[in-house]
Amino acid sequence: ASTTEWSTKIRSCRGSSAGAPIEIGEAHPGDEGFVEQWFGHSFHAFLSCHKLGVLSQRFVNIMPPSHPCSLRCAPSGGPLTRIGRAPCEPGVSTPLFAYLYDRTLDSQREAIFRGRPSPVIPDLNTTCQLPDQPRPIIIIGAGGIVRDAHLPAYGLAGFDVVGIFDLDQDKAQALAGDFDIPVVFPSMEAAVGGADENVVFDVAVPGGAVLGVVEGLPDGAAVLLQKPLGRRLSEARAICAACHRKKLTAAVNFQLRYAPPFLALRDLLDSGRLGRVHDIQMQATILTPWNLWGFLETEERVEILYHSIHYLDAIRALAGDPQGVYSRTVRFAEYERLADVKSATILDYGDTLRAIVSVNHCHRGGLTHQESYLRVEGDRGIVHLTLGLCLDYPRGQPDRFDLCLFEEGAEPTWQSVPIEGTWFPHAFIGTMASVMRVAEDPARQLPTVVDDAVHTMALVEAAYDSSAHGATPIPYEE
Repeated sequence: ASTTEWSTKIRSCRGSSAGAPIEIGEAHPGDEGFVEQWFGHSFHAFLSCHKLGVLSQRFVNIMPPSHPCSLRCAPSGGPLTRIGRAPCEPGVSTPLFAYLYDRTLDSQREAIFRGRPSPVIPDLNTTCQLPDQPRPIIIIGAGGIVRDAHLPAYGLAGFDVVGIFDLDQDKAQALAGDFDIPVVFPSMEAAVGGADENVVFDVAVPGGAVLGVVEGLPDGAAVLLQKPLGRRLSEARAICAACHRKKLTAAVNFQLRYAPPFLALRDLLDSGRLGRVHDIQMQATILTPWNLWGFLETEERVEILYHSIHYLDAIRALAGDPQGVYSRTVRFAEYERLADVKSATILDYGDTLRAIVSVNHCHRGGLTHQESYLRVEGDRGIVHLTLGLCLDYPRGQPDRFDLCLFEEGAEPTWQSVPIEGTWFPHAFIGTMASVMRVAEDPARQLPTVVDDAVHTMALVEAAYDSSAHGATPIPYEE
């Protein structure tokens, strides 16, 4: 296939009613752009075309046909005039961008994951390292995160899922049908018994079930564990000990570290282009549909353990382990069954670095003033990273990577850097790929290895302890 790339920017479209076909303008090759689609989940849609810009019949979609975010090409070639059905709202404009390639699918994967560099900063890395030879995957757990992130990511990367098990067999059967998974195991024992020795187990179960699953895995296996690593630090340490005893190659799915925008940030830090960091702030003012995760109603800890843990782990990855933590978790009357749905946490790195995570999941004012950003300030530059996934979740909004590099004698200037890929689903490729790579060669690094994850769990535990013990009393009276 030719290496020429064709791209098209398709105009914003407007749905007339929920689930209506999306009417769009003609496709014109030549504009440089990037595949991005925001109907509930962001993902890359690959369309094959001829050099004259005429669409072929071929359409490669990482979502199964039954998924509400699935797109379908018009049945005939020619100018693109209609594409798919999606859950758009009446009168709401939705940006739709597509990349048209005349490459093979393998070449398209190469373009995404081995990486075209950013056009603004040529050497900015946004890609993860893939294994030399991908291993088959068996998934334990068939919840929403598997449907929305794990399986789409593995489809993009070309990772082969050979089987799945869940206590809810109907859920497992539904996922298997939608994503062409060949085997649904009737039990955990059957999943382990049916696994080849080179299988990677992808465990996506609630925190309280992780230890039991780990104990049931074969000795010497490779495993990726969904966060959190248990519900408390004591459980995390027990899980870590079990992994060592069973000689598992085990990591935790702290996938935000592998989100393409985060990799770009990490590259800037590692290269020294931001200078010495003196401020890190994660701010989320969002409206989270907690009803999607019914099991949280029985959990004693919610917000930090199941959400802000990502941000705390990400800050650890950037700045190392803090000396201490100040934190407060807060309830909300309309979520009376949930232990906590807001938090404010200050990480103590001494008197030269401020690091804070502030999260409010109960903002009912619409998108106008919702915010979800990570800002890192150094003495040579600043990155302001908008994490679009949490805005209007689960639809999400586009990420935005804004960069300001200081130049002596010049006014600060911001530039928006195009970043290929986003948190969901692309980051999930990185965590799985890291486990596969270390299974191939134990000398390689495993950034989210269970031992490191215990440190994140220790930080979470300390945050909850801080909240429980309360603030320093204010001496209002003599």
